[in-house]
Amino acid sequence: ISGFEDGLGDEKPILQEIPAADNNEALEDGETISEDEEIWITEEGETIEVDSMDASATGFDAARMINTNTTYTGNFTQSTKTFWFKFIVPNNGNLSFGFKHDYLESGSRYWQATIYTDGNHDELAGYGFAGNKILYNQKKFGVAAGTYYLKIEDYYFSDANFNFRINYESSGNWETELNDTYQNADSINANTMYYGSLQRNGDVDWYKFAISQRGSVSIDFTHDYIESNYPYWKIDLYNEQYEKLETDTIGGNTLMFNGSKCGLPAGTYYLKIYDDYYS
Repeated sequence: ISGFEDGLGDEKPILQEIPAADNNEALEDGETISEDEEIWITEEGETIEVDSMDASATGFDAARMINTNTTYTGNFTQSTKTFWFKFIVPNNGNLSFGFKHDYLESGSRYWQATIYTDGNHDELAGYGFAGNKILYNQKKFGVAAGTYYLKIEDYYFSDANFNFRINYESSGNWETELNDTYQNADSINANTMYYGSLQRNGDVDWYKFAISQRGSVSIDFTHDYIESNYPYWKIDLYNEQYEKLETDTIGGNTLMFNGSKCGLPAGTYYLKIYDDYYS
C-alpha cells in the first residue's frame, strides 16, 4: 500500500491487489501453464481417487481430510452428488484451486466448488465449471493458518471424471481472509510489498499500519491489466479515530498507480481496499 518517508531512504511499492478470479475462467485452446504453475502432477507423480475415501458423507462434520498440493480424482453418481473435504494450512499464505474434467459438449455448468473457513464456516471462494472448458486454474487469495473446508457438488448432473487440487504457498506478504472489517485488519509495515485479491462483488480488505514519527506516506498499487479505464478499485486511508483522510481510485488500465504524498503525525492508520467497478 503506501510508502513511509521520513527523509531516510527511498520509497518502495508495498501492495499489489489482484482482481478476483472469474468463476468461469479457463485456459484457452493452445494456452499452456508454466512449470511453476503446473497443477495436475503431485510431487510423488500420483493421483488419489476420491471414491476410495468414502466421500459420500456430507456436511462439515463429515468432511474427509485431504492434503494441499495433491491432485485428487473422482466422479459423481446418482447417489453421490456432493463431496466434502477439509484441509490444513500450516502457515499464513495463499491458496488457489485447480479443476480439470473430461470434455462435455455443452457450455452449461456441471460442477461447482466452495471453500469455507472453520468456525463460522464463512464462504471464502466459490467457482463454477462448464462442460466445454476442461481446465480451470483459479487465481490466488490470501489465508491465515488454520483449517478450511471444500465442498464440490453437481450443478447439472454428469458422471464424467474430474480432478481437483488445492494449491498452497506459504507467505507472510499476503492478506489473510477474512479481513473484511477494520477489527480484523491485517497488520502491515511501510515500504513492503503486499498482495491481495477481491474475491467477490462487495468484498473489502482492511489493513493496519503504524508510523513512529511524523512523516509522509504514499500509496503504490499494481494489478493485473484490464482493458478498460473504469475505476475498479478504491483505497481509503483512515486515522485511528476512523476518520477518512483521503481516497484514491484506480482504473483497470492503470497498471501502476503512484499516489500523492500525505503528511501524517505518528500513530496508527487503516487502509480499506474495495471494488468501485467489480472485477
